[in-house]
Amino acid sequence: MSCLRRYLEDRSSIVKTFALQGLADLAQGDPRIKPRVMKILREATRNGTPAMKARGRKLLLRLDR
Repeated sequence: MSCLRRYLEDRSSIVKTFALQGLADLAQGDPRIKPRVMKILREATRNGTPAMKARGRKLLLRLDR
């Protein structure tokens, strides 16, 4: 998880967006990290690039199920 969180600091929007996807995928398999990942996704939907905002919204919906 720490590696993916570091990618959120990358200059590339696509790298950041895929890091969000990776974090969400991990959270689906490990409920212990789900609250932290949900917080990261919420932050991305507020302050991220347009791609991060769109992906973050979709991932939040998927994890809320």
